[in-house]
Amino acid sequence: MPIYNYDFGDGPIDKNDNFDGAGRVQTHRRRLITDDPTMDEYLASAKFSDVLGIVKGTPHPTCNYSFCKSINTKEETKSKVPQKLFWFDIAYTTSPDTGGGGAGGAGGFSPASGPAAGQVAQQQQGLPPPERIDNPLLRPWDFSSDCEMVEVARLCDRNGKAYVNTLGDVLLPAMKTKVPCVKYSLGKNFAYPKEFQYIFVGAVNNLAITLPGSLTLWGVETLKLNHLQISRIYESGLSYYRHNYTILTGPYWKWDFSEYLGWVLEVPNTGKRAKDAGSGKFFLVVDDAGRTTGECKFLDENGYQLGYGVDPTEIFWLRFHPDRLFPMVSLFL
Repeated sequence: MPIYNYDFGDGPIDKNDNFDGAGRVQTHRRRLITDDPTMDEYLASAKFSDVLGIVKGTPHPTCNYSFCKSINTKEETKSKVPQKLFWFDIAYTTSPDTGGGGAGGAGGFSPASGPAAGQVAQQQQGLPPPERIDNPLLRPWDFSSDCEMVEVARLCDRNGKAYVNTLGDVLLPAMKTKVPCVKYSLGKNFAYPKEFQYIFVGAVNNLAITLPGSLTLWGVETLKLNHLQISRIYESGLSYYRHNYTILTGPYWKWDFSEYLGWVLEVPNTGKRAKDAGSGKFFLVVDDAGRTTGECKFLDENGYQLGYGVDPTEIFWLRFHPDRLFPMVSLFL
């Protein structure tokens, strides 16, 4: 009958604990010596888990919020019956959703990146180590921002000069230019998922607001909640919900760049009909020869057709509010 000699009495041959801020990893090394000539690494792994009762999810012997993440079985190729040798490297982690954390351990264990690894790694960046908090639910807001250029239509340049040809006709389609938009990325941990906040995606702030981590005061309708992601994470004995928000500034400016409008849209007053100055009745707009064209023409504030060689100051600019309002400050309470 085959003999299986485990290191029961002495326990693991090697023990290691590694902590890198994203989680704690403990690794134990054990061995099996047998005279069974049919034993290979697969059968040895099955035998090990059956005898010791250690499988994925088994608690660490002393750390009650660390659990077995992996068991790596290796056969010592130079060993021979009756001293056939197998090594087992058991890895426990306090953060199973992140891939375990830690840089390595006994037996060369290196945790793989889990689906939530980035969720935990991005938390508390920039805080001095003494100010970092182990409890995920007590951590402050995480903040980052970047800027990108977004293309928008313009009818004049920065000096208020209209984009027109040599005859004074406006160049259509409208000229394009790029304007800066800021993207804010904010993250916070909560004990429960605030899924009701999904109804706010696509809406803009109803009051002036300064975002957590920022010093800039943004006016009404200048910030839009563009994205919300909620992830469930287990870390250091706690299950919590990570909320990641993306908030964008708007690309719109007053026609002469003198005022930042954010998400308020300003467009020129145009139409295929105009008001007759004499009778006050409406008529189809005409070209310079008095012929109807079916094309839209610029109109002033009273609906009268503007002539050719239009100056932007003559146009009546219409402002629209296409986005829903919501109390953005409620996200940060």
